[in-house]
Amino acid sequence: MNHVSSLHSLLRRAPRPHLLALVSLLLLGSLTEGIGIILLVPLLSSLMGGDNGNAIVQHLLDLLAALDIPATPSGFLLVFVGLVALRSVIQFAKDRTSLTLQFRVVDDLRETCIRQLMRADWRWITTQTRTDHMNLVLGEVQRIGTGLNAGLTLLTTLATALAYFTVALVFSPGMAALIALAAGIGYVAMHRIRRGASRLGVEQTNANQDPMANVQQAFVGLKLTKILGSESRHIDLLIRTVAQVRRTQLKFGIDTSLTRSLQQVIGAALLALFVFAGLEWLSLSLAELLALTFLFARLMPLLLSAQQFLHRWLNAEPALQAVDRFIAESAAHAEPLPGANEPAWQVNEGISLRNVTLEFAGRTQPALHDLTLSLPGRTTTAITGPSGAGKSTLADILMGLLMPDAGTVEIDGQILDQSSQQRWRRAVAYVPQDVFLFNDTLRANLLFGNPDATETDLVAALQKASADFVLALPDGLDTMAGDNGVRLSGGERQRLALARALLRKPALLILDEATSALDEANEQAVVTALQQLRGQVTIVQIGHRATTLQHADQVVALEAGRLEKITHNR
Repeated sequence: MNHVSSLHSLLRRAPRPHLLALVSLLLLGSLTEGIGIILLVPLLSSLMGGDNGNAIVQHLLDLLAALDIPATPSGFLLVFVGLVALRSVIQFAKDRTSLTLQFRVVDDLRETCIRQLMRADWRWITTQTRTDHMNLVLGEVQRIGTGLNAGLTLLTTLATALAYFTVALVFSPGMAALIALAAGIGYVAMHRIRRGASRLGVEQTNANQDPMANVQQAFVGLKLTKILGSESRHIDLLIRTVAQVRRTQLKFGIDTSLTRSLQQVIGAALLALFVFAGLEWLSLSLAELLALTFLFARLMPLLLSAQQFLHRWLNAEPALQAVDRFIAESAAHAEPLPGANEPAWQVNEGISLRNVTLEFAGRTQPALHDLTLSLPGRTTTAITGPSGAGKSTLADILMGLLMPDAGTVEIDGQILDQSSQQRWRRAVAYVPQDVFLFNDTLRANLLFGNPDATETDLVAALQKASADFVLALPDGLDTMAGDNGVRLSGGERQRLALARALLRKPALLILDEATSALDEANEQAVVTALQQLRGQVTIVQIGHRATTLQHADQVVALEAGRLEKITHNR
């Protein structure tokens, strides 16, 4: 993908009305700029008592005469000021349109990344790095926004430069040819610097991933870091990774500054050559030469700016390529969208796994191997086994997060496939060992499980989960949970998560060591609540605690991904 096509692909994300408005404003701005400079010739000629000479200038004077504007210095100055004022209005409108377009494109790109990630298959997601996704959505998309701003400014600059070149062509084709030749030579001369900008952009994309990962690890493990006294190690690691990013940014800044310095020297030399050519070779009138000199003096900074904006776009382009790759890859692993208005999935007869095998890439042994298992509807099944036995993988399959490589999962005899995954997940509630809570009110955290729940539903769910301590808090349900529920104890977080799960009124409830952080009294209260659900919902409990095994209808023991034995308590 070349630089023009990549910018074009990005602009295609912009709303068409905004894009058309921007193009129109660019053309209007260039037109007013060109007319303003052309008017300098008759103004200077009238002040010097010379002849306007040029046919296009004469046509412009005829137009002014038709508008009853006198061909005098005061008339020319009035029109010139009017054009400058008009161009300022156009410039303001263009800047506003460009900024709006930039934000719309960046927001659309960020939303697309998040949407595609949310729709992707869980197995593919588990092969990705979370911090890479965060860096992509926050850092790289923001770099694209900066690059897009440079690209749009580059288009504006080139449009203005084209207007200047057109004016030069009107006055003197020879001078216009000299300008075009100088611009072409300058563009070719900067080829290596442009390649360097692209290369540094790739390096920066790669380097940006490490600081994000280090910061997240430091913050997530802040408590452990302080206990272990390893603050200095985290700080040193962060300093090293940030220094790597800064070296890349500094090198790009130095290259940009070097380019600016070289172009300033070259521009001064070309200006001198330009004036000499006009006087000695092309025999231009003094008015035309002054106008062209003014034009060239304006044009050189524009070409310098264009080169700088091009470098910024080239530096940001690798970020766009990385985001495009992520969007394409996540789209390739997208789950089928659920059908509209599909009825809730119930479990009456039970859930059956028939010869289920699942393997993860990079592992020598399957996580589950030829597993056949039945979970009767509206009963409780306990899953036990040592670490690595496949308990969590089995839970992921039962929830519809993972599809087996071989074998089938059936709910009431209906095979669960990719087309029905999302519908099934809406009938499942899950309480993990490591509970996640939003930094919001307890009410908002509960409603995340069921946005339509009433106040009565919330209270009932809290009581069933032995989490009615919430009602005794000073702010009750409006108490803030803190970052990931830091203001609650581990047991309180688990009970709140259980209440959130019960609010879904699920057909299948899976608890992964959900009572491990509870004291004996609270654990018994939760067990009692689960017992009250008997006959209403199919329950799967993962754990080894006696209360988990004692109250289960059947206990399934796994070993190395295989079914070791099943014990029926009733």
